[in-house]
Amino acid sequence: MKAKFWVIATGKDCEGYNSGRVTAFSNQQDATKFADDMNDWSDGIGYRVINDLWDMKAYCESYGKDFGKYLEA
Repeated sequence: MKAKFWVIATGKDCEGYNSGRVTAFSNQQDATKFADDMNDWSDGIGYRVINDLWDMKAYCESYGKDFGKYLEA
């Protein structure tokens, strides 16, 4: 299924690591629930939902990730 929403990780955890993590979703409800759950347990990395393909591509490029891997949910 085509991804329309992505949860991206920003910031650093208590060890100073930022995973540059991207998780793809086909609907906003699942993306928001995932981001909320991750934020509840995070030790510094923030998770937020984006729905712009170009923003996701720019994020991936900044972390050296292949954005094509996140086009399907």
